[in-house]
Amino acid sequence: MNNIKYSREANYNSNIILVDGFSGTGKSLTLDLLNAFNGVGISHSELIFDYLPILYQFNPDNEDFAKAILNNRFDEITYNVCTSRNINFRLKDLSSVFKHPSWFNYLKNLFKNVPNDKIIEKDIVPKLNIPIWTHATSFNNDFYQKTFGERIKILFTVRDPLFSVDNYKKYLDKIVKTPRELQLKYSINGIEYPWYTKDWEEEYKEANSTEKSIKILSNGYNNLFKNLIHNKNFNKTKIKVIFFENLILDTDKNFYNLANFLSIDYRK
Repeated sequence: MNNIKYSREANYNSNIILVDGFSGTGKSLTLDLLNAFNGVGISHSELIFDYLPILYQFNPDNEDFAKAILNNRFDEITYNVCTSRNINFRLKDLSSVFKHPSWFNYLKNLFKNVPNDKIIEKDIVPKLNIPIWTHATSFNNDFYQKTFGERIKILFTVRDPLFSVDNYKKYLDKIVKTPRELQLKYSINGIEYPWYTKDWEEEYKEANSTEKSIKILSNGYNNLFKNLIHNKNFNKTKIKVIFFENLILDTDKNFYNLANFLSIDYRK
């Protein structure tokens, strides 16, 4: 059984716009801008998109398995977007259908017959771009590009670390060791650690929330820029770094830069 290679050859030809970054670095603002582009569907936050790159980091031998699962899930998301299945009606959620300019069309689709499979595959899907946002889980790997190839474009969001340290500290104080902490974890000698503490477990045990926040952000950004500079497998034309402060100070300029990067028409 060890010679089995997991695969998925028949994929929908939809495109993925991945928005990856720490919390509070402008992902929600970036997603709002993406809603202004034609052919961009409802955005999604899917924990499996966070988990699989992490599992890949811990065990690269399972690459084909992880890629097959992620392709499967993205095809399911694509189909659901086309048929208004599993859409989010919570008004204030980032992925709420009501944040999308075509929200009424999604609602109408609930009462229509599902389109023919060939119409979905040949007519609807090729024009569809689906934003997925994740939580700094691709900063030190190229798993997403290996999985989706030419179909993916990645937006890395970054922000002034002085703000991010305090923001992440508040997150740690509020979420850590509660059922809402949905980070992948591992155990050493009966002690549980979040995935991002690999190789600094002892330091993590002794650190306070501010020190943990500084270490997490420092490791994350160091990994990101090393990856961008030194990873020869990266297709740099498919990657863009978005600085939150630039986005706020000159939104129009950054919007047009984003339009050029995505090569998608926008609503005027």
